[in-house]
Amino acid sequence: MKKYKCKACGNMHVAEAAPTACASCGKAEFDEVAEASAAPQIVQLNVAQMQEMVANTVRAALEPLSRIDRNHLRFPGTPEHEAEGMKDTERVMKFFRSIVAGDVAGAMALSVPAGMQTRTTLDETTGAQGLVLVPEEFMGEVWRLIPLYGIARRDCRVVPMSRKVKSIQTLATGVTAYWVTEGNAITKGEPTFGDIDLTAKKLAALVANTEEFLEDAGIEVLQLVAQLVAEAMAQAEDTALFTGTSPITGIFAKTGVTQVTLAAGKTAFANITYDDILDIVDSLTAAGLRGAKFYFHNNTMTILRKLKDNNGRYILQEPLNGLPGSLAGYPYELSDVMPGTSSSAANTNFIAFGNLRQCAAFGDRKQLAVKQLTEGTVGTENLGEECKTALRFVERADIAIPVPAGLTRLKTAAV
Repeated sequence: MKKYKCKACGNMHVAEAAPTACASCGKAEFDEVAEASAAPQIVQLNVAQMQEMVANTVRAALEPLSRIDRNHLRFPGTPEHEAEGMKDTERVMKFFRSIVAGDVAGAMALSVPAGMQTRTTLDETTGAQGLVLVPEEFMGEVWRLIPLYGIARRDCRVVPMSRKVKSIQTLATGVTAYWVTEGNAITKGEPTFGDIDLTAKKLAALVANTEEFLEDAGIEVLQLVAQLVAEAMAQAEDTALFTGTSPITGIFAKTGVTQVTLAAGKTAFANITYDDILDIVDSLTAAGLRGAKFYFHNNTMTILRKLKDNNGRYILQEPLNGLPGSLAGYPYELSDVMPGTSSSAANTNFIAFGNLRQCAAFGDRKQLAVKQLTEGTVGTENLGEECKTALRFVERADIAIPVPAGLTRLKTAAV
């Protein structure tokens, strides 16, 4: 191999013969560089050549791998995995049947590859105690369904959590500018910062049935289980976001959220007027209104449908021709966890407004795990006596409101 230096740009090339064109500038004039010593040759690559070399290396490593290998990062030379060659449905079904049979080791072999199963955090339950991560195929189905049903995951800013506690910074006050007369001192107006902690909290769901039912279940049943788990967890997350008090403080209880209250005597949801909607919108700054939405119960929408502006036009527009529904010009979301007309009472919050992505954080620890229970009582069912089993699903997450002033809630009058 010989070294050639481009006369135009000085780029070095290593080849058997002079290159036809410089890889850097495209010129075709080179000087052969004599070897100064027998020291190892260093190939000088430009950015494009380096990117191509890395891409070729990765492609060569991935080419012989199955999709499951790629998902779980198993490269040639790593231990064989039991899921090799299995279809997604077969893998999920075998996993759950291993759980039902009490074969924790077999379930773990189907959930994550060898060498990736160890948990080092001391306060997290280990696989040896029967709690194992669910297969990627099933977890993907649950996470696909949760955003479909849940507002919290869909609208809040999702913050991945690599540990139990994650601190996020907040801006308490911005910079203030002042007009200054000649010769006078400038008033200090620096920003102030704060921080808020996201602490992973445990959310669990139980699915109980006979042992025979789960042992003989097909993939359709497991998809139903995924849907039920997703709905239950999404409902719990949304409840925490809007009406939660413990362990998560939601919008209706959070200190600092802007409060708009109906006029005295308006103690029922049905007493809301167009002016009240305007008061909600006017409570936020122009910056806070960008991306803002209304959130309320479906029953409340029945009341809002009847409201008209000062020109006699209905202020609630339902979705039409692919366009989202709007209230006074702002999008709205319906949620069954919000107070409905059956909860109508004095001093009760029932509508929320604002941009959740700017003001609320969803801390996602992303560890969905499942454990089989064969003893104990679930509701009124005694698992041991009735030959039943329960699958317990657990996730860890948190919801915080670092910018409460960017959100508004509407409450009925106290009297």
